[in-house]
Parts: sequence; structure tokens; C-alpha cells
Amino acid sequence: MNLIDCATLACEKVGLVDAASILLSKKYARQRYKMIYDSALWQDTQILYATTTPAATPTDLIFPHYVERIVAVRYDTSGYNVPMSQASTLFLVAPSIFDDDGEPYRYIELPPVGVAVLPAAAGVLKFVSDDASDTGSVRVQGENGATEYRETVSLNGLTVVPTTRNYETPIIIAKDTTAGTITVKDASDNVIQTLPPDEKDRRHCRIRLVPGPTSSKAILVLCKRKPQPLIDDLDTPTLRGIDNTWLAYVTADMLETDKQYPKGQIKITEGAGLLAGVRDEENNQGQKESVIIPAYNGEMSRSDLYGGDDDCGWPYGKN
Repeated sequence: MNLIDCATLACEKVGLVDAASILLSKKYARQRYKMIYDSALWQDTQILYATTTPAATPTDLIFPHYVERIVAVRYDTSGYNVPMSQASTLFLVAPSIFDDDGEPYRYIELPPVGVAVLPAAAGVLKFVSDDASDTGSVRVQGENGATEYRETVSLNGLTVVPTTRNYETPIIIAKDTTAGTITVKDASDNVIQTLPPDEKDRRHCRIRLVPGPTSSKAILVLCKRKPQPLIDDLDTPTLRGIDNTWLAYVTADMLETDKQYPKGQIKITEGAGLLAGVRDEENNQGQKESVIIPAYNGEMSRSDLYGGDDDCGWPYGKN
């Protein structure tokens, strides 16, 4: 079922078949698809992303814009799984880890950034379109040191337009729909982001490996892909088996638009039940294994509890 099929069928169920209702139904269908997509780590959303780590401390990895979440990280081709830790936990149990070099055994998630590559150094950001008719606005939010800045830049077609502030870490770069592709460069004219005409922004997941590796190594990451936006009428969801639940939710939205709230709530309940069925199908109708994997997080050792091999430690004293 594609976008126009879902929107039209929902309108027919409710009895609202005019052009305005179908247009509104398509908006609901886009949003409901994203809700379904975000509700689980579906098999159809998982991808493997291979890259290499820089030999630097700190070691930050920025992922392509189509990566929504990091699921698992493997360090080196013959290496090991690197678990995720909360930064607050590491500050409590191993505060020096952020400055150490060595084999990484943890990673922390950092706030996403609005560029594919961070600027080479703090400086202005430069914007230019490949279409002379683009004169809209670009909203910029970012950091330079300990200061956060926000500003609006007015595009000038094929002419490069810089920001008035210097940025070290661009957090958000957002625009409206444009005629051409917008290219973002740093002060040294390195391309750090491109925004196609129909994309309003791109956010990039970012993690930090700790300790920082002393040499460049291969890294393999299991990721959850961002949902492909349903823009054209013929666009089809990448998730399998969701047609009925998708249609139920969109029909519920159209019923509420028609102020048929009790019927809308019934349809929402139906959609939730169908969604549970899709999850059950994914878990039970394919090859699936359930395992219990013990994990050692490294927070405590035997010495922490007993004070050494021959010492029971406080408050029990020596053996």
C-alpha cells in the first residue's frame, strides 16, 4: 500500500472524498507511519555501517544522516563489542577515562549535530544554493566554546552568504523547501553539509569512544535507519506487514477530523491491536533466538569488595 492508497481508502471509509480531505489524510498518513516506525526496532530498519576510527583523544564519530540510533558497536575486525555507558556513570566510576588513550571499552552518546563533518576550526559557516532563485532563510544554532549562538541567514542564490557568528559545533541547520540544493561550508571552504531541496534539515548521530584509540581501527556499527519520508503519492513504507494498522490509525485521524471522536477512539484501539500483531509476526514467524548474555560493566572488581586476595576488606578485617 502506497501513500495515496492509504489516504484515499481512509477517506472513503469515513465518507470524506473531496480533494482537501485526501490532502489532509496524506498528512496524517505520513505522521502515523513515522509513529509506527519509531515504535520498535524492526528488522527492516536495521543496517550495518562500517567506518574507521581516528587515532585521537577525544574520538568522536559522526554518522550519516540516515542513521537514527546506534544499536551496537564492534571495535576492530577481530575485536569485541563496545557497550554503551551513560556519561554520568563514567564520571562517577572512571573520570580519567575521558583523557586516557588505549583500547576503547565504552562509548557514550553525544547530542546530534547538524553537519556531516565538524568544521576544521571555529569560524563562520557559508551557505550557497545551486539555484539562483533561492532567497529564503536558513536557521543556524550552534556552539563556540561555552557559548551558544542562534541566527538566521538569508540565502542569495548562487552567491555565498556567511554567518555573522563563529561556530565550532553546529547543532541545527534548518531551512524551508528550496528550489536547489544548499551547500554548507566551514571557514576553510570545506563542505560540511548538503541539504537537498525537499529536506528541511539533517541531524547526525554522534558518539565518543573512551578511552581514545591510539591507532586507526575498523569499526562496525549496527544502526537503526531513519524512516524514508513519504513525499510522493507512490511512495511506499519500507516496513512490511503494516498496511492494516497504518490504515486504522489514519482512519481514526479522519474520524476525529469529522468530529466522530468515539469512533476515532475505537479505531485507535484497533490500530494498537493490529500493531501488536505485526510485532508478534516479526518475533514469531521468522528465525528468532532468545538468549541471555551476561554483561560485565567494569564498575567493580573483587578488590573493590574484598581489598585484595588475602584481605576481606572493611569492615570484616583480615582472614
